[in-house]
Amino acid sequence: MVRSLAHWTKTLSFPARISPNKSSKESVLNVHHHPISPTVTPTPSNNSLSQPACIKNNEINNMMNNAPLPAINDVAQIYPDPESEKAIMSSVVYCIHHKEGCKWSDELRKLKIYPDPESEKAIMSSVVYCIHHKEGCKWSDELRKLKAHLNTCKHDAIPCTSHCGAQIPRVLMEDHLKYTCPQRRARCEFCNKEFTGHTLENHIGNCGYEPTYCENKCGMKIQRRHLSQHKAGECSKRLLGCRYCSKEFVADTLAAHHIKCGRVPVACPNRCDTNLLAREELDIHLKDHCTVSVMNCSFKDAGCRFKGPRYSMEKHLEENCQQHLTLMCNVVTKQQHQKTFRGELPTASNTDVQRSH
Repeated sequence: MVRSLAHWTKTLSFPARISPNKSSKESVLNVHHHPISPTVTPTPSNNSLSQPACIKNNEINNMMNNAPLPAINDVAQIYPDPESEKAIMSSVVYCIHHKEGCKWSDELRKLKIYPDPESEKAIMSSVVYCIHHKEGCKWSDELRKLKAHLNTCKHDAIPCTSHCGAQIPRVLMEDHLKYTCPQRRARCEFCNKEFTGHTLENHIGNCGYEPTYCENKCGMKIQRRHLSQHKAGECSKRLLGCRYCSKEFVADTLAAHHIKCGRVPVACPNRCDTNLLAREELDIHLKDHCTVSVMNCSFKDAGCRFKGPRYSMEKHLEENCQQHLTLMCNVVTKQQHQKTFRGELPTASNTDVQRSH
């Protein structure tokens, strides 16, 4: 919020320098001739603070004709009110050389406030009190620093014009009414509904039309009103239970789990009559239970060369019982010959010797 020079010098008071050779009325600062040094500690004069004065209309003419400026210590209030300021600054003035024939005329506001840079420097270097010194503000410094001080002066506050109850510095009133006043009217940028400032603060963070990132960190930005639906049925990072093993997995990894899950039902590769069975049980099924699985005869080691599906094995054993017995006898005979050859069985002569003893 920008405050004009006229605004922040209202009720402006300057500390008087008391001279031991002059009375307090005589120790008046004439800015045009004797600017106060900023190093001097300001001492307020009772007379200078108790009798505020206003610029009169005839003083404007004096200023335009380069007349000495009125003592700034006596000017406690430059403009008594905004209407007076507007009226004065809108006054039409003539050029100071109009008597010499210059025909120019225009509003006072379009003239320079200071006649020359040196005068401006002298005036702005004057040491002044805060305009709220009567309310207790102890600040005093150069006039050029007054505007910055008023941005933080705790005494430069007025009640909020929207009647929210807050005391706001004048320089911050515009921002307060626009951004922070509980009674301000504001529109939600997401749903375009209008709220008071207080209800808007509660509405923000709960607006169903506000885009927000998914809490599962899937990277999607969803309107808050659709967030629950997204998390339940669309989010790639939602947890899903495997329907076969009942364990939970992140949605985008579930397909990879199904490829390896031991409880996923699969069909027998031999296309037997068995229904679907769990993948982890397939090996046992093929080895011990599949009726179509090709297997060797149980007398393979004895020499039977039969190989066929499991369902035909029982019939083979029944029909070839005699053959299997013959094969087993041959195996026994063969084993006995091997033992004899190795000297493990006693010969006939050895048997006779043992009997004689």
